[in-house]
Amino acid sequence: MVFQVVPVAEITKPFFLVRWLIILKAHNFFLVAIPLFVTFTKNWIDTTVMDPFVGFISALGAIFLHSSINLRNDFMDHLIGLDRVHPQSGNRAIQKGWVTANTIQKLSVSMMLLGIFLGFPELMIYREFLIVTCLACILGYFGMISFNSGLKLRKWTEWFSFLLLGPLLTIGFQGAMGSCIVTGK
Repeated sequence: MVFQVVPVAEITKPFFLVRWLIILKAHNFFLVAIPLFVTFTKNWIDTTVMDPFVGFISALGAIFLHSSINLRNDFMDHLIGLDRVHPQSGNRAIQKGWVTANTIQKLSVSMMLLGIFLGFPELMIYREFLIVTCLACILGYFGMISFNSGLKLRKWTEWFSFLLLGPLLTIGFQGAMGSCIVTGK
């Protein structure tokens, strides 16, 4: 691995808020925001929003989980040297000295735990969504431990991401607002 030693004073960093929006990959939040917005809008129009507070904290939990996955991806890319092989990929925040790999790893774990914690009220109130949650957890756990390099460059990564950010997120959010799963009847 090749490193360039640079005095801390020479590291140029964007403004604090801009730097963290880049590190958290805020430009990808639409992957979570669109299913949440569409589900909320549909339930608002149908007047089936029963529990907006649980819906709000569940949406916040989904955003924290999404951020956690992005941070873990950056950490793993740095750890296995993928950023060295592909110097134009990612936000390169670790390589630019904006943040340490240790900070990224700790923040990823913290955001994951916070996202899980924010999802508990839905499970305590609406136990029928436990199956969806368990499926998402199994997929997430499998993705975190099954490969040394995570899900990078795996053919099924697109399906895994689709399931977590599409149907499972939408079904879970539908339940978080207190609405039943619509079957088309």
